[in-house]
Amino acid sequence: MNTFSRQIVGTVVALALCQPISADETKEKTPHPGYRPESELAADFIRTVTTAAVRVYPTIIRTPTNTFFSTESQEQIVEFLNRKKITKAIPADRSIDPGELKGRGQFDWFTNDETVIGNEVKKERIREQYALVMEVLFPPQRGNRQSVFGIHCIVLDTEGRRAFSFLLNSHHQMFVDTNMVADDLSNESRAELVHKATALGLDALSQHIQMARLKTPD
Repeated sequence: MNTFSRQIVGTVVALALCQPISADETKEKTPHPGYRPESELAADFIRTVTTAAVRVYPTIIRTPTNTFFSTESQEQIVEFLNRKKITKAIPADRSIDPGELKGRGQFDWFTNDETVIGNEVKKERIREQYALVMEVLFPPQRGNRQSVFGIHCIVLDTEGRRAFSFLLNSHHQMFVDTNMVADDLSNESRAELVHKATALGLDALSQHIQMARLKTPD
């Protein structure tokens, strides 16, 4: 693991200990659109994504105690990817439950969920060339406030292998600037936070693709 990813893991360990982090508690920010671990499939993804089809599953919403699924976020992703002509996005008709959170911090949760989701994608034998699942993480509540702690964008091939996955949290300036905090605990506010998180994840995905294209030979 490189220095950057170790910094991310260090930032998020507090959540595993049930000590919530707010967006203004990490002093050092990076302008990068999230941390994207290396993948030997990334170059192929960049070359083929425009003409490929991507199956988009309902977004996974995680709290320290529960897991929910959002078809509204799924529809938001499908609409964005098709409108921007990034790829041909096709909604899946079922969700994938990644099970309980495992590990000591966000990077562990990210890789473990990616593995579980990848196994399900492989078993499903999808017709599309890629699968995409977004995750939105909420920390323990602080009084009457709720906020988004992190975002995972998991992009896999048909064998369930990492193609172009990445994560975001308060280490990244664009995450902080989005200000995903609500001063009440209503379901309406949570839905709005998920909408904002989804939009941020899609913006980050677009930036990652643009950056990767500059580095990928034709």
